[in-house]
Amino acid sequence: MFLWRLELFGGIQLSGQGSTLTRFRTRKTAALLALLALRGRPCSREELIETFWPEAEPEAAAHSLRQALSSLRPILGEVLEAPQRGSVGLKPGALLTDVEEFETELSRARQATAKPTEAHAALRRALALQRNELLPELYDDWVIQERERLKVLYDEAKRLLARWESELPAPPLRRPAPRSIPEGPLLRQLPLSLSSFVGRSQECNFIQTWWESGQPLLTITGLGGSGKTRLALRAAEEIANRGTAAVFVSLAEREDPAQLYELLRQALGEGDMPWKEAKEAVRDRLRALPGRLLLVLDNLEQLMPQRVVEVLRELLQQCPAVSLLVTSRIPLEMEGEQELPLGSLPPDRSLALLVERARAISPGFALTTQNEPILREVCLRLGGVPLALELAAAHLRVLTPRHLLELLTEHGCLTLTSRRRDLPERHRMLQSALQWSLDLQDTQTRAFFLGLTVFRGGWTLESAARVVGVSLASASAFLGTLLRHALIVRDSEERFAFLVPVHEFAAGLLTEQEKRTQQEKHADALLERAEEFRQRWSWTRDEARWVGILRNDLENLRAALRFLEETAPEQALRLAATLMRFWYVGGLWREGFSQIERLLTVCPDAEPLVRLRALNSLGNLAKCLDKGDSSQTTSYQQSCLELARSVGDQYYWTVSLHNLALAAWDHGELDRAEELLAELLPRRDAEKDRMGIALTRTLQAGVYGARERFEEADSLLREALGIFQAEGNHWGIVCALNFYAPLELARGEPERALAKQDEALALALVSEDESGRAYGLAGRGDILVALGRRGEAQLAYEEGIEVALRLGEQGVVQRCHRALKQ
Repeated sequence: MFLWRLELFGGIQLSGQGSTLTRFRTRKTAALLALLALRGRPCSREELIETFWPEAEPEAAAHSLRQALSSLRPILGEVLEAPQRGSVGLKPGALLTDVEEFETELSRARQATAKPTEAHAALRRALALQRNELLPELYDDWVIQERERLKVLYDEAKRLLARWESELPAPPLRRPAPRSIPEGPLLRQLPLSLSSFVGRSQECNFIQTWWESGQPLLTITGLGGSGKTRLALRAAEEIANRGTAAVFVSLAEREDPAQLYELLRQALGEGDMPWKEAKEAVRDRLRALPGRLLLVLDNLEQLMPQRVVEVLRELLQQCPAVSLLVTSRIPLEMEGEQELPLGSLPPDRSLALLVERARAISPGFALTTQNEPILREVCLRLGGVPLALELAAAHLRVLTPRHLLELLTEHGCLTLTSRRRDLPERHRMLQSALQWSLDLQDTQTRAFFLGLTVFRGGWTLESAARVVGVSLASASAFLGTLLRHALIVRDSEERFAFLVPVHEFAAGLLTEQEKRTQQEKHADALLERAEEFRQRWSWTRDEARWVGILRNDLENLRAALRFLEETAPEQALRLAATLMRFWYVGGLWREGFSQIERLLTVCPDAEPLVRLRALNSLGNLAKCLDKGDSSQTTSYQQSCLELARSVGDQYYWTVSLHNLALAAWDHGELDRAEELLAELLPRRDAEKDRMGIALTRTLQAGVYGARERFEEADSLLREALGIFQAEGNHWGIVCALNFYAPLELARGEPERALAKQDEALALALVSEDESGRAYGLAGRGDILVALGRRGEAQLAYEEGIEVALRLGEQGVVQRCHRALKQ
């Protein structure tokens, strides 16, 4: 049974394990997965490097490959394997591609020599699978070759289908409905498109499917400049080219709903019949047309009162052969409507549009390995908004890509303009297009929208209500309105965000005092969230989930810390120190350490509790960043212990003893570790802190293991695991298992050690415990070496290096490098 299904026609999409993934760490990571799936065999690392990084230095290319593989392993698990040293492949039978399905169906049709019905069904299934181009956003040589190979097979399938259809039993004849009016020349009133169509092929296919279904109404919605009109025109052209009547009516700059029938009459060629009432003329003309008619109504948001909805409903009821394709910044919200919301273009499509438009203006412009990273950053700065990309492309006539990026970084994207005289005024500047959408909002929605500009990296419903200062119900209503108008986007199931240009636009509308007021509310809300996390979720079964929630707010936390450092440094120190478990469990060791260290220097006279939190945090994080010298860790923890004793803080007294004992054990100072444990153990038992007891038992087991007192160490680890499991603390379970695995190895049980280590890694992956993964991968490498499986050990060490480098954990990096050299 297949664990995963990988779709490659029309773009890459990985489905399975209860989830669907369309975004990967980089474009080359997605391409690497596609190549391995299409090859269907293990590929050598040299082959992969030559395919994806042919011009890079060998060491840099190998590093890039390791990074790509490291980002795929958490997703695919054992499906990504290394059957031989130096090779990478996908486990046979674990992943199915739509390309493989296509070829299977074609093979069935070839074999069904005497069964027309079966062959016909197989070919229809095959052609349905390859309705879209293979990996349309990739232009590598291997993709083009594979695309051409599949095109040959696609043409073969079409020829076979035509042959088999001729051999199928003829369907029963049906008498065509009599026509009251004979067929005349095909009605086609569409503006001529002078530029190429880039970036919306999947959406265009969606419109084709809608048209074929016979549904009456489709509304394309999206932000101004998102390409609604261009998409509608392209789809209408394709439908008209198949022999269907199609008419385009622009409603831009129109505000009177009474004008709709008059505009329709003119578009349908009935303008020379003034004696007929417009409504009657339009109805008669539409009823007289042979076959179906696609009627495109562009920019309908200008005429969105209920009266227009009634006109459209009446039109569809009286003229059943008409289907409406509408573009609007908001949906019509009427019966029978299907909506196609246009978001920003994905990175690859953004780049393709930018390059194509730049080439149209400057034919000599080319995408190169040198300017591609810069142009991708330009696309990111522009938020994938088609209008912004087209405006930016015009500037590449004069500016180099680097100068364009510098212009956007310094002045933002709202200054981009176009000199084209054929564009409507609202599309000559991005700011005008955005202002057009904002002008449709009422005063309260506008105020809420501007209040959201303080957020960085997105927000939730609850955080928006808290920071802007409205009820949850009001916040929900406002967010719904802003989503309908595409002024914000849904970043995930629970989070919302701005596109970069929209954020720049909104932030520019606030006064400095308004910005400061919002920043104060924002910082206060995040400080409350940090305190709540520390008190309610640290060391609980919900800790990993809340670390993930806080990670989503990382950019907000950074913004709050910057603001508080400038305005209230001690509050900034309090926030940074309160987040210690977040920095630690989330693997953000270097960032947390540098923030707290700098702020403690700025605030040497902070209140004792804040200083205790800061010193304890620095000691813990310094241990993670330890390069073999424990003096920094010991110094901070000793300072914390002394301050705790002087002010009588029992909690940090105990915690400092534990951390000092851990540092001593970690550096082989076993006598010192046991001395500190002797003072620590009675305090833990007296406090009846179950998490603290479990941690201390784990540390004590490490000391006993180093003394080769294996049975005692085993008993202590079982006790600690039992506590962690009962509390549902994933971080603690991973920690204990990472102690247990080397204990089993030291006892001469490598298979049991590997089972423990793999259990720890699986849980670390699920709970996003990057720290536990880094240590676990290094430990897995050691165990695999002991088992004689050096090829797998190499992969474990390499992945461990990748994770540890992201964390800044040099100890694990050095440990893995030493092992690889042996």
